[in-house]
Amino acid sequence: MAREPIPREHPVTVRTREYHKTRVTALTKILPDLMARVSDPDFPLDELNPLEIAAREFRAGLLQDLGGATACSHAQLATVSTLTTSWILLGSIDAYLLELAAKPIRGLLDRKKRRLASAVEQRMAMADSFLRQLRLLGIEKASMPVPTIDEVIRAQREAQGIDDTSTTNGNGHA
Repeated sequence: MAREPIPREHPVTVRTREYHKTRVTALTKILPDLMARVSDPDFPLDELNPLEIAAREFRAGLLQDLGGATACSHAQLATVSTLTTSWILLGSIDAYLLELAAKPIRGLLDRKKRRLASAVEQRMAMADSFLRQLRLLGIEKASMPVPTIDEVIRAQREAQGIDDTSTTNGNGHA
């Protein structure tokens, strides 16, 4: 016995306000694959899209500031991955907010509640989290090891093509 549909007293209403997608939800679904391509140095550069190339450069810059991936602890490498992910998400939210700000009617203000749009507040919270992660990692650039005078002289001689063994008497002195 089939049931008869119940008649509705009120028709289904259509949304009266605009619905904006920040694309963050879609981006979070693809982030694991995106980060795998960004983090893999063997993945060909010509197969990456512009966002992935920029993220790879950002990640490489962070690692270089820390003295290279081999000088980093596992915790630092995890923080670099988290920072790269946050950087991508912040860029997406910034692009959305710029689109929203360009609209003359809506803009970045919620006129009914007399405050900023919630996306602006979320962006500010995410940026604050990003800066805290950077502080945790250390914003200062790691100092590179200073070569000894013997290493500098040896490098200059090698660059000039001078044989280092013929000018020394075995103990490093001429």
